[in-house]
Amino acid sequence: GQREELLFPAYCVHGTAQKRPLVFVAESEDGICYHVPFRTKAGGVQTAYWRSGQINAFSEEEMHEFLCFVRKKGVPRFFQQKKEVQKKPVEQDEAIEWLQPKSIVAYLDPYVVGQVHAKRVEAVVFSNYMTQVQQKSESWKKENLLLIGPTGSGKTYSISLLAKKAQLPFAQSKLTGKSSAGYVGENLSTSFEQICSKTNEQMPYGVVFFDEIDKLSTGDGLCDFFSSKLQDELIGWLEEAIITPERNRKQLNTKKLLFVLAGAFCGLEKIIADRLGQEGPRIGFHAQEGQDEQKMYELLLQTRPEDLIKYGMKPELVGRISAIGVFHPLTVEEKVHILTRAKDSAIEGYAALLKTKGYQLDISSEVVRMIAEQCPQETGARALNAVCSDLFTNLLYEPEAYADAGKTIHLIPELARKLMMLYGTQRVR
Repeated sequence: GQREELLFPAYCVHGTAQKRPLVFVAESEDGICYHVPFRTKAGGVQTAYWRSGQINAFSEEEMHEFLCFVRKKGVPRFFQQKKEVQKKPVEQDEAIEWLQPKSIVAYLDPYVVGQVHAKRVEAVVFSNYMTQVQQKSESWKKENLLLIGPTGSGKTYSISLLAKKAQLPFAQSKLTGKSSAGYVGENLSTSFEQICSKTNEQMPYGVVFFDEIDKLSTGDGLCDFFSSKLQDELIGWLEEAIITPERNRKQLNTKKLLFVLAGAFCGLEKIIADRLGQEGPRIGFHAQEGQDEQKMYELLLQTRPEDLIKYGMKPELVGRISAIGVFHPLTVEEKVHILTRAKDSAIEGYAALLKTKGYQLDISSEVVRMIAEQCPQETGARALNAVCSDLFTNLLYEPEAYADAGKTIHLIPELARKLMMLYGTQRVR
């Protein structure tokens, strides 16, 4: 109804004693927002609003004063923010004490699940490097890191996190498909353009990540001509070399750069088992999931330079690697942990997207485990995003079709199976 005795026609509702102004109230991080619709002299409808820190911040007399005042002069200033709102503090990443490797591991823990050994090795190497960066000293011995482990286990992710946190220039590239200097194809030196674009120094500090180093050999001590040339280039870069990227033409000295090499090194565990006189892990039909992966990981932890040389890496290149970190394949439980507790998890992201549309997500633990089980072991954590995309595509497209009256989407196993089948996810259990 309309309350005509006001100075302007306000839209009202019937109360127990009298007609009261119709006020829409919405809660946000900034406090309570009041919206009052009213009809203008021209016959249109407008909405006046203000914010308050409390739902009961205004008396009926103040409300009436507001309704009367707004027609003549607009929303009174003292109504705009009557009470100071205490905003929710913005979460900030904990500062890292770079000289303390434990502090580095503590920073990585919320992002990279498990991988205790690998994170400790990374932390020590990065701590030593940041000591050199902070002291601007060239007397420290140059260190280079090798990371061994399956795809999707966190090798690239962990190093990129540390480089970003340290505000160091970061470059990453795969070694496969690259050519060495003087040959047709994309030259590997172009990877340094990422460093050149982020600093003007000729001898900068920074992190260079080269993945698939294991692909430069056949695993049986051999490598082809081009792979051998690429290894020769790496040997010089890991020590000190002057590079002029093809497209940048800006000279760069690699002396102060931290190089991280990474690869899956499939079959390396057999070489180590032979050296130790042990039986290697079984593969194929005879493999026992979990047990053989653990045995493979334990063997890789015992990697020595001669094993890498026998695998096909040149002795000069192996000699420039000062530390080796080993990542293990992720278990289903660890994938569940990534989905539910790790920072920047896929489920957390989709829940935030649904919230912007006005919907709440209630996902059961059975569905989370179902997602983890759908990821092939050989893809590690990378397939989690793909499976989640299949699961949430239709939920994001038409959330109203799956929400209850309270705009909550209850994602239970039955609905999850239906959505996964709809978008082609295989092996839905």
